[in-house]
Amino acid sequence: MYDFSCKSGVTWFITNILIMKIRKKQKANPELEVQKIIHDEYAKCKNHYKSLRKLEPKLESSLQIDRDLYRTFPKNLFFKTGNRGYRKLRKVLRAFACYDN
Repeated sequence: MYDFSCKSGVTWFITNILIMKIRKKQKANPELEVQKIIHDEYAKCKNHYKSLRKLEPKLESSLQIDRDLYRTFPKNLFFKTGNRGYRKLRKVLRAFACYDN
């Protein structure tokens, strides 16, 4: 469907979502600055992510994430169990699991 590697995911978001929202909001209010629209959209995404992090994913999803995490980058120290990358990736995956349900 979509290739959400970092660069292409950001490009997809900008071209398909953000520009559409900017045009729509500027049409409704021509005085609105693009920078403010981008800031507002970022704040919405950040708040939504924070609210997802407060939720608990389904047990099945949670167990699958924990099983797969240590296998994701087995030779990369950043993603070793307990390290910073491991914890960050786990938070994102658990939030996405709540979003996806």
